[in-house]
Amino acid sequence: MAAKKYLTPEQLLGFENYKYSAQDTSPLSNYVMHPFWNTVVKICPRWIAPNVLTFIGFLFTVANFVLLTIYDYSYYASSKEPPGDKYPPIPSWVWLVCAFNHFMAHTLGESLA
Repeated sequence: MAAKKYLTPEQLLGFENYKYSAQDTSPLSNYVMHPFWNTVVKICPRWIAPNVLTFIGFLFTVANFVLLTIYDYSYYASSKEPPGDKYPPIPSWVWLVCAFNHFMAHTLGESLA
């Protein structure tokens, strides 16, 4: 059985002329996030490898997982029914720490991309 060809010779020729280019035109990205990330890159010491910073950002995400596993093991925080006495409410500081961790994970992962 002969191999089935999915692309025509003209289509294959088009790959040689193709050049990927992406432009981020979002005002939030151009005027807020990129200047912020550029400042983070200037503050960060050059002797720290970018992969180490990305890994540290990942560890912030792992910290969120551990924290929410400890305080909301049964996932009652998002339920509409009150969890009752068996499941105490999650302290407000947990959400603040999770928000900070998520921000740091995103910052460390994106500022060096």
